[in-house]
Amino acid sequence: MSTEPPLTPGIELSRMTRAAVASVIFGFFVFIIGLFPAIINLDTKPGVGVLQLAVTLWGLGMMNAGAALWAYSERHRGAPRLLREDIGVRLIATGFVISAFSSLADVLGIGSHNAPRRLPYLGVWQQAGLAIGILVSVVGLLLYSKRYSPSSLPVGEPDVDKA
Repeated sequence: MSTEPPLTPGIELSRMTRAAVASVIFGFFVFIIGLFPAIINLDTKPGVGVLQLAVTLWGLGMMNAGAALWAYSERHRGAPRLLREDIGVRLIATGFVISAFSSLADVLGIGSHNAPRRLPYLGVWQQAGLAIGILVSVVGLLLYSKRYSPSSLPVGEPDVDKA
């Protein structure tokens, strides 16, 4: 029989929140290293390699997952799920898919530099797709995160001037 007190929901949420923030921070550093490998002297060849794109997307995925976990940890478990939150989760995932397909366009054979002997290219269109995907994910995160709700205000008499 254990003598330890049971974990309270506040402690569990605190651990989840800390794990989410750590995932976002670690994912950000992996994302930056994937985009700019010269920071840690890993820029070995000209152009962009498949591994470099994979590391970039892995960091972006960690940031998306950590941000969604953080928003989930801030929600009240007993509260009903709102349509806004469901749309937000789907937009986070859609933004990641947009980023992944636009970044890997040449590797997948749908980009402009998809010849077999050419290196993958992260050009202007691929960078724009990556940025648009990140923006879609941010919009999804804003929709999913806890915000001000008029129903959370105390119910009382409205403050109106009777003059």
